[in-house]
Amino acid sequence: MTDIIDVSECNGLVDFVPVRRSGIPAAYIKATEGLGTPDTMLDTHALCARAAGLAFGVYGVCYARHEKKQDAAAQAEELAEAHHRVGATLRPMIDAEDVGTHATGKEWLEAIMLYASALESKGLSPIVYTGLEWWESFPELAAGDVPPYPLWLAAYLDKMRPVPKPWNRVSLWQYQGGGPTLPDRFRGKCPGVAGDVDRSRLLIPLEQLRVAA
Repeated sequence: MTDIIDVSECNGLVDFVPVRRSGIPAAYIKATEGLGTPDTMLDTHALCARAAGLAFGVYGVCYARHEKKQDAAAQAEELAEAHHRVGATLRPMIDAEDVGTHATGKEWLEAIMLYASALESKGLSPIVYTGLEWWESFPELAAGDVPPYPLWLAAYLDKMRPVPKPWNRVSLWQYQGGGPTLPDRFRGKCPGVAGDVDRSRLLIPLEQLRVAA
């Protein structure tokens, strides 16, 4: 089975050469968080990943609102700009999870859908990342008419539970992450990355994540 990793400024400087030598063929790199908050390590991570021969994509943390209502289309604009600027070769990822914004399920659904459709309008079909328990805590999300974008699911489990609605399959499974609250078996490690790192099992061919020519 093939794993990929995702990194952000929280991981510090990553040496992608040993990452690649360890058998990991691709990485996702954080680009934005909400609106107007770029990741400070994006350009460096992208440059180093490309030099090491890794395929890579960028992701943006979606905010339904953060102190004030945010424009998901504008967030998508920033992510698309980052994707093109650093020459990402994989489909952009929308990171939808608890970011302390206290938004409702309806607000989250509207934000995710607007974010995705705005990326689509720029020729970038996204993938959606979310946490199993967080997604299922909002009935509106499970019942929503989410387009069939590939699902990247964070679920620190010994055995996968049923796939959250409205999906019928998981394309990537983040089974290890970081933080002292996680049991050791769920804390990810990778050569070239200091400390813990998110590791995800690729359950579809990597080619399916590449940006359409």
